[in-house]
Amino acid sequence: MEARFGVSPKVFRTNYRMHLAQDLLKLRGLTVREVANELGYGHPAHFSTAFKRHIGQSPKEWKKATGSGAK
Repeated sequence: MEARFGVSPKVFRTNYRMHLAQDLLKLRGLTVREVANELGYGHPAHFSTAFKRHIGQSPKEWKKATGSGAK
């Protein structure tokens, strides 16, 4: 997979999940808890930590900054 996409499978999966998380937060208006469950995170805090590490903002901060409103 790395040769084809230029990143490891783990990085590819994380990139995909964070892109999907952004769509779920903004377009579907899901809560952080709902997105965490949808993406298979065992606890919303684990999702929030991964999101902040990848995006640079917490999911709630990101929702507010993008005009999605925080739930």
